[in-house]
Amino acid sequence: MPRPARGLFGARAALPVADFIQDWAVDPHTATADDLQGAAAHAAAPPATAPSGPWHGRITGIASEWSPHFPGYLAGAIEAAALGVANLSTTESTCGR
Repeated sequence: MPRPARGLFGARAALPVADFIQDWAVDPHTATADDLQGAAAHAAAPPATAPSGPWHGRITGIASEWSPHFPGYLAGAIEAAALGVANLSTTESTCGR
């Protein structure tokens, strides 16, 4: 067991009795039949900026959920953050700040 787990759960966490692999898609208390259908991928990312309204030009999503290519993954968080910084740089230069 990794050292952080021992720190969180105590000395007994270093000696597990068993481990399990759980397929949540087939667990009747977690999933529905609809979970077994579909593309088996994360949903498409929404726009990272507000197209209109009071937040237009003022807020940019930079978490993985706003990644155009890897939504829901670590690579998506990196991509969305990079795009957000690029957007901020563009916005600041066009606003004269």
